[in-house]
Amino acid sequence: MAKSIPALVDPRLLSWARESARLSVFDLAAALDLPAERIVAWEGGTAHPSVAQLRKLNGFFREIMTFIITLVNPSSSLK
Repeated sequence: MAKSIPALVDPRLLSWARESARLSVFDLAAALDLPAERIVAWEGGTAHPSVAQLRKLNGFFREIMTFIITLVNPSSSLK
């Protein structure tokens, strides 16, 4: 089985994108067919979504994910 590639996205951006899309952790988890704890881990920085999961997130966040992917240095603007 192929190993998944982690998408090293700033967890604060994942939280911001979910909140901007007006989705709760539970709503997003249900839509992705994942446990809510996984979303919490992503947003807490203790785990990372895979590239494939990031693509699925794009379906919910649309323009927000384009913004996230194209950011050069997100940590400087999210303090």
